[in-house]
Amino acid sequence: MVIGNELRNSKNLVIAATTIFTRAAIKGGMHPESAYALSDKCVQRIEKLKKIDSIVELMQEIGELFVKRVRAAQNFSNSTIVFLIQDYIFKHLNEPLRLEQMAQDLGYSKPYLCRVFKQDTAQTIVNYANEQKMREVRSQLVFSNKTVTEIATMLGFYDQSYLTKLFVKHTGMTPTEFRKKYHM
Repeated sequence: MVIGNELRNSKNLVIAATTIFTRAAIKGGMHPESAYALSDKCVQRIEKLKKIDSIVELMQEIGELFVKRVRAAQNFSNSTIVFLIQDYIFKHLNEPLRLEQMAQDLGYSKPYLCRVFKQDTAQTIVNYANEQKMREVRSQLVFSNKTVTEIATMLGFYDQSYLTKLFVKHTGMTPTEFRKKYHM
């Protein structure tokens, strides 16, 4: 067998598994747009690989990413207002969070949104938004070659140092350390 064909076959197998993970994630409650975006990132990284040491390990890593995203999606509340807040955050992830603007866009007062969200989720809107942003930072560090500064800008952080501070708080390591450990 020609080595190029072996690599192509391995990539095709991992891409097929990624497709299955994507479908399962959507059924598990992940937003379809988010599942497809994650799938696209995975496929792009797979296509860039020059060799695949272990198909099983690569599929496991991708599967674990989808499982983590599904778990996060399942944390979406059944409360309509809380769901609206979570959906708003998801749709505006690449912008700085402005609670006043969110309240205005959703048609509620800021104190009311903050109180309802905290009662239902036991966390603040800002903490929840930061968790979602850190999830996206991890994904970008694993699947892209963007610099930490580019990722910070993309997610609406005013400076890289604040992103790094939050990232260390959430993961226990710097973005650079995380990328060295997990980058595909």
